[in-house]
Amino acid sequence: MPLTLRPDVSTVPTDDGMVLLDERAGRYYQLRRPESRLDR
Repeated sequence: MPLTLRPDVSTVPTDDGMVLLDERAGRYYQLRRPESRLDR
């Protein structure tokens, strides 16, 4: 099942994965490989 992020969640690729910024909640999450393999 594909994962769809809300419009207020931004993604930024990093050297070892990805960072998600939830602008609505004011929180960020760091995903490391292989968890960063999200459909963007």
